[in-house]
Order: sequence, then structure tokens, then C-alpha cells
Amino acid sequence: RIGSERGFTFVELVFVTLVLAILTVSAAPNFRTAWRGLEMERAAFDLAQMLRSARVLAITRGEPVLWRWEPHGNRARLEALHEQEDGKVEVAIAPIEGRLGRARSIPGHVAVTVLRDAEPVEDIEFFPDGTSDSTRLLFGDPRNPRYQIEVHGSTSHVALRK
Repeated sequence: RIGSERGFTFVELVFVTLVLAILTVSAAPNFRTAWRGLEMERAAFDLAQMLRSARVLAITRGEPVLWRWEPHGNRARLEALHEQEDGKVEVAIAPIEGRLGRARSIPGHVAVTVLRDAEPVEDIEFFPDGTSDSTRLLFGDPRNPRYQIEVHGSTSHVALRK
């Protein structure tokens, strides 16, 4: 260096840039893992809120509401169950109108398993008297889920656990 000039040499700048690049590349997998964990947490929260909405809708409308899981599309939706007025036992399924009726999609990498009595199912029925089908939703590996939602049949209480 010449005595009165200040600054960094080209070699010093290249060295610092190289160190920063190595640190960034080594940290990238951790960011990806953390991001996927946050997506799974949000999916669990969103589905728990949707289940709570189904309970409230069934009670306030006086009609059963069906929460339906579509595993191939990785999404859930709410449907109203209407008994036919002509006295038949048939039940008509109709989509719920408005914001609550929109299907909720979750990221494809988030594995969701819906179980009732340890058997896979794709729907949960909420009844006007405040009860529902007892069901569990498992997020991640079903043997060791990262998140779990329990719907208690006698009260329709929805509990989200980590």
C-alpha cells in the first residue's frame, strides 16, 4: 500500500465476499426447513379455524355442516346438508356461500391425515345441537405428527396441539 491511501485491496474484498457467499449457501437449507415448518403451522391453524367455523355455522343455521377434506387437492371446504322437504330421507349437499364457503388449499408438501376411530376419513359432520363426529387431523408423519387437531364429538370443541 502507498502510505496515505486508505481502503481495501482487491484481494481483501474478494476474500470477504467469498466468506459471505459460503455462509449464505450453508444457511439456505435451514431457511427452507424453517419456511416449511411455518407453512405447516399456518395450515394447521387455518384448518382449525375452518373447523370452528363449521361448528358455529351448524349451530346458528340449525342444519348440519360438512367439513370435507380433498386429499388429492390438499384442500378443505364446507358444505351445508339440507334434508329434502318432500319427506324423503335423502340429504342434499350444497356449497356454503360467501367467504366461509371458499375451499382452503394448503401447500402440497404438508401431509394431512384425517382419522376417525383410527381409520382414514374425508369428512367431519357438525350437527345443530353442538356435537360432531369425533375426529383427529394429523400434520406430518402420522406416527409422530408435528401438529394435531382434535375435534371432540360431544362438544365439537376443536383443539390444536403441537
